[in-house]
Amino acid sequence: MSMRRLAEHPVLGEKIYRVLRQSILQGKLRAGQRLREEELARRMGITRTLLREAFRKLESEDLAVRIPRRGVVVADISEEKVGEIFAIRSVLVGLAARLAARRSHELDHKGFRRILAEPAQKAKSCDLDRVMVASRKFHRLLAKASGNTKLEEMINVLRDHIERFRRLTFPSFPMRIEETVKEHRGIYEAIAQGNEKLAEQLGREHIERSWERYIEKIH
Repeated sequence: MSMRRLAEHPVLGEKIYRVLRQSILQGKLRAGQRLREEELARRMGITRTLLREAFRKLESEDLAVRIPRRGVVVADISEEKVGEIFAIRSVLVGLAARLAARRSHELDHKGFRRILAEPAQKAKSCDLDRVMVASRKFHRLLAKASGNTKLEEMINVLRDHIERFRRLTFPSFPMRIEETVKEHRGIYEAIAQGNEKLAEQLGREHIERSWERYIEKIH
C-alpha cells in the first residue's frame, strides 16, 4: 500500500508505521531524508499523533533518528553498524539452526524442501530482488523452525537492516548465489539429521561468509 492510497483508508498507527518502515527498507525514503510531520500527515490523511507514534517505533528500530532543530530523519546505516548486525545475526542464526535440529521431528520438512528448490532454479539469475526473496523465505522458515518466537523476531528485524544495506550499497550485486544455495542446503541437511552442533556451526558460518563477501566488495 502506497502513501497516497493510505489517505483512502481508515488507517491505524500500526499500518502507518509499516508503510513508513517499508519505504525506508526499500530505499524510497533515503538516509538523511527529513520526515516532515505536517506534510506526511496531510499526504496520508492522518493525525499527527498517529504519525508521532509511528516515528517512535522507527526510532526504536534505529531506522529513524531525532535531530535537534531538524526533527525526525531517516537513519544512516554505516559499515561499522552493519558489521555489528552481522556479528549478532550470525550467533542468532546459529542458535536458531541448533534449536531447529533439536526439534527436527516436529518440523515442516516439505516446506524447507519446497523453498530450497526455488533458489536452485534461479542460481544463474542476476535479479537481486528474486534471489533475495528466495533467501528471505529460507531464513524466515529457519527462524520459525527454532520454536522461539522472540528469537524469530530478532533475526527477522536484523535481516531487514541487512537487506536495506545491501540495496543501498549493491543495487545490482546478485549476492553469492550458488554459494548461498549450497550453504542453505547444508544447514537444512544438518537440521533434518538432528545434528545440533553441525547445524549451529553451518548457520553461523553462512552469515559470516556473507559479511566477508560484503567487505571484499566494499574494499
